[in-house]
Amino acid sequence: MSISQNSVTAPRFPEAKQLVGEGNWQEYKREVVLAVQSRSLMGYLDGTIAKPLPTTSASPGSYGGTIYPAIAATPFYSAIPHFEEWITCDTITTSIIVTNIIDLLVSKYKKCNEQKIHIVDMALRKEVYDPEVSMEDHEMKMRNLLKKLHNASGTCSNSQFPLIVIASMPKEWKLDLYLDKKGEVEEEERETKKIKALLAKNPMAFALVMQSTTADTVEVNVVDTNLEPSELYLLAAEADNADGGKVLLF
Repeated sequence: MSISQNSVTAPRFPEAKQLVGEGNWQEYKREVVLAVQSRSLMGYLDGTIAKPLPTTSASPGSYGGTIYPAIAATPFYSAIPHFEEWITCDTITTSIIVTNIIDLLVSKYKKCNEQKIHIVDMALRKEVYDPEVSMEDHEMKMRNLLKKLHNASGTCSNSQFPLIVIASMPKEWKLDLYLDKKGEVEEEERETKKIKALLAKNPMAFALVMQSTTADTVEVNVVDTNLEPSELYLLAAEADNADGGKVLLF
């Protein structure tokens, strides 16, 4: 098969005739057909030239020493090309099609993919346990939804998925208790950070709180500490929680 450089190179259509969507489909289609016809590749576009089986040439000495002649190349426009020739022509035809699809179309389908991710993600998060099915079946269904989300390029971390599964359970299964407990832990962490900040803000208050852990009662003058009463009460409560003495404010 003799192939010219012009036949191998996929032409670039004028911008107005590159495929953007349904609005200019006819113009784009006309350009594709003309480009393919001018290269004698129409049979690859309409599928009338079937893909042949792979061919192999025997080496000298094979099959009892018989030497088989090399396979002769067919014309570029042949309707019965050899396997390698068919691959070449089919690839050229494909290049003509995809090279002239404008980026706006890619952006459009990317947006559609984002919508698909949103739909699959919502399906996973809104799934509710059916008491009539086994827990194993429910978990399998949740994992299948998770797999669909990942296949659509969505994200759900290993720490998020168990929480989504728990949220799918009936409330009578003590879900509220779990969430309340989680809220209590978070509240304690916030209080601890606040207390550390107050102690760092006023060394005197820090010394008084530390003194309360060794003495039965420590009296603290609110004015001397330069702290707000609400802040001192918080420190006093911290001293009580530490199994120390009492901090009396006056």
